Amino acid sequence: MMERIFPQVACLQMALQQGDMEANLKEFRQQLAAASFSEDTLVVLPELWATGFDYTNIDSLAEQTPQLLAELQEKAAQAEIWFAGSLLDKQEDGGIYNTLFI
Repeated sequence: MMERIFPQVACLQMALQQGDMEANLKEFRQQLAAASFSEDTLVVLPELWATGFDYTNIDSLAEQTPQLLAELQEKAAQAEIWFAGSLLDKQEDGGIYNTLFI
């Protein structure tokens, strides 16, 4: 396992809308566009930053995680930064977990 040391760590604070992934993505994109992070900064996102704790719609929200991860990877590559944030993670056994992705 390769150890990664980040020269800087930053937080991207957002007001979350429970279950409203589009509103949360819009807020994320706006916050990111307004921020100025140095290369290789680890940017920490709020817990369940894209969905909030919307337990009623947890199954359908968890299905969106692969697309969210793809967007995070794209944004991270463009800005040459890293993200750490939790998302709903649906497992093969049907369980859904609050998983931190980096």
